[in-house]
Amino acid sequence: MTFTLNLPSDVEREVLAEAQAKGKSLDEWVREVLIARATFGRGSFSPRKSRLWELREGLTLGDASIKELIR
Repeated sequence: MTFTLNLPSDVEREVLAEAQAKGKSLDEWVREVLIARATFGRGSFSPRKSRLWELREGLTLGDASIKELIR
């Protein structure tokens, strides 16, 4: 399927930057996002970790890591 999507310029910059940060073309990135959205909950796609989960990795609170506190 091919379609045209008109986005505000600031949104376009954001999604393009995210795609580039992941080493993907904008087409690849949009395709993956749409497939993840369409298949979420059907068991055929493993959703990525939540952003909060990613942010807590490597953080510490005194001598205890955040990971240890969550467990």
